[in-house]
Amino acid sequence: MKGVNYKVTDITVSKTNDGYYVEWMYAGTPHWAQGEFFIDKDGYLHHSFLSPRGKEIEFKVKVR
Repeated sequence: MKGVNYKVTDITVSKTNDGYYVEWMYAGTPHWAQGEFFIDKDGYLHHSFLSPRGKEIEFKVKVR
């Protein structure tokens, strides 16, 4: 769909023994990732993923 602007929503982050578990919604579809993530000096976890159309989508969420 040309012109539709999808956004990352409903982000949840859980701390695990191996790093973090992150869940989010994109284009009405749930996604998840787990492991070690970059957390900047301001406490934001950064993550990127490929959309169904192959576009890299980046987001960040405050974790501390």
